[in-house]
Amino acid sequence: MVVHDEYGIKDISDYHPVTRCYRPIRLYNKYLGDYVFADCRKCPACLHKYSVELTQRVSDECKQHLFSVFFTLTYDNEHLPVYIRQCPHVWKLNRNYPRDGTGLYLFGNFKDYHYPQNLSTECFGSVCKEDVQLWLKRLRRKIDYNFKNLDYEERKVRYFISSEYGPTTKRPHYHGILWCDSRQIADSLARFIRETWKMCDT
Repeated sequence: MVVHDEYGIKDISDYHPVTRCYRPIRLYNKYLGDYVFADCRKCPACLHKYSVELTQRVSDECKQHLFSVFFTLTYDNEHLPVYIRQCPHVWKLNRNYPRDGTGLYLFGNFKDYHYPQNLSTECFGSVCKEDVQLWLKRLRRKIDYNFKNLDYEERKVRYFISSEYGPTTKRPHYHGILWCDSRQIADSLARFIRETWKMCDT
């Protein structure tokens, strides 16, 4: 992994985490009546610090609940969210449905799920927050419908979800953890996830 040269780091092996931000931002605090320094949240030190905080939060959450279910959500070719350039500064989000009658997809004609996607300046696959939000609503409705006998606290499901792009195919996908305290729900979560995620047919 190569890190930007502006921080004097040519390779990730050269990077040794520090506790202080490389480029703190100077801000005026009207309540103190003085200038303070805040982390930039973009340099390698800030990103490392944020990564450690998230790891600790997920670890603590696992200790708070009886059951943890790890999952991955992927897209098939047709449902892949694709940004297409409309004009120099305007991008529009579309689905990768085949073009009218031609059978060709907007972003590559993938015969196979793992076919690498070529990055383009006119069109690229992207993660879509709305897809995950709608999926969580469907999942919670399914849990509520199937487990009416459980009280509200037992039906509660907490989550942590992270999006990423595959290292080889550049296909957007999501990894996440669901936490719950009911064995009945935990035993059904794998099936519920498959039934409620509508963006992949496998």
